Amino acid sequence: MGSLFKIKILLPLLLIIVVILAWIAYSMYHKPHADFSNIKPAHTITAQQLYHDYDDNEEVANEKYLGKVIQVNGKLKSIKRSEDTANLYLDTGSAFGDINCAFMEISEVEELEEGDLVSIRGLCSGKLMDISLERCIVLNK
Repeated sequence: MGSLFKIKILLPLLLIIVVILAWIAYSMYHKPHADFSNIKPAHTITAQQLYHDYDDNEEVANEKYLGKVIQVNGKLKSIKRSEDTANLYLDTGSAFGDINCAFMEISEVEELEEGDLVSIRGLCSGKLMDISLERCIVLNK
């Protein structure tokens, strides 16, 4: 009888905890992102200088830029659009990498064309081959 009583008490308690955790996870996943248009960037830099900083010393560049909102100015080298999102690549003057600016909304980049001079603000997520900026916005449409 004692174990049946424990199951009757613990099972509903466990279900309540699972529902609460699921609600928290859902809320965190659908939490709106910060509007970078109203956030002052930690750094304003050209695409060439940003690439040079990472190419020169990635560890120092990560300390300076990684996880921070930065504003990058440069020439639009290419645009890759998918159904909902887009990636812009800013020319760095290097054959080995570009600045990859990821956009969550394709509508942000509809008016842009290769060769345009742009100013983009986003969250720096470091360098693999390209230097990546996430959740970007275009400042000069």
